[in-house]
Amino acid sequence: MTDYLFAAVIAVTMHLIVTGGLHLDGFIDYIDATAFGKRGGEAVKVLRDPHVGGIGVAALVVLILLKTASLTMTTWATIVLAYVIAVESMFIAARIAPLTKGEGLGKLFVENARRAPLQVNIILYTLTVLVLAFPGGELGKTLVYVAIAGILTPLLVKDITKRIGFVSGDTLGFTYETIHTIILALGRLLR
Repeated sequence: MTDYLFAAVIAVTMHLIVTGGLHLDGFIDYIDATAFGKRGGEAVKVLRDPHVGGIGVAALVVLILLKTASLTMTTWATIVLAYVIAVESMFIAARIAPLTKGEGLGKLFVENARRAPLQVNIILYTLTVLVLAFPGGELGKTLVYVAIAGILTPLLVKDITKRIGFVSGDTLGFTYETIHTIILALGRLLR
C-alpha cells in the first residue's frame, strides 16, 4: 500500500508541476468568493484578491487528499479519462455560460471555445473517451464518468452564473478541479 501512496503523491506533485497549480488557484479563489455567500461584484473582488482565506486553504487540502487517496487504487485509463473529462467540462462551461468579463487566460479560453466547431469537439471527445475505455474493459465505468460530468458541469455553471454572473479563469479552474477530483474518486470507488 505504501508503494501506491508514494506513486499517488508523485502523481499529484507532477500534476501541480505541469499545471503550475493554475486550476487549483481558481478552485481556491472560487471557494473563498462563495463560502460566505458573496455575489456579483463582491465575489469578483474576492476572486481577484491575491490573498487566500482559511476556507480556501481547507478546501485545497481536502481536494489534494481526495486526489491522492483516489490515485492509490485506480487504473491508468481512469486517470487519463479524468483529465480528458475535466478539460471537456471547462470547454462546456465556456460554451454555455455568459461571456467572461476582464482579461487573461480565462477570456482567451472562452473565446477559443466559442469559436471551435462544436461537431469536431464532440467527435474528438467521443473518440478519445472510447479509445481510453475499451483497452481496459472499462466502458461501463467510462459511461458513468461521462454522465456524472455531463450532469454536474451545467449545475456548476448554473451556480457560477448565479453567484458571479459569468465564467472566468478562476471559475473554469474551479470547474476543472471539481470534475477532475470527482472522476478520480469515482474511479477509486468503482474499481
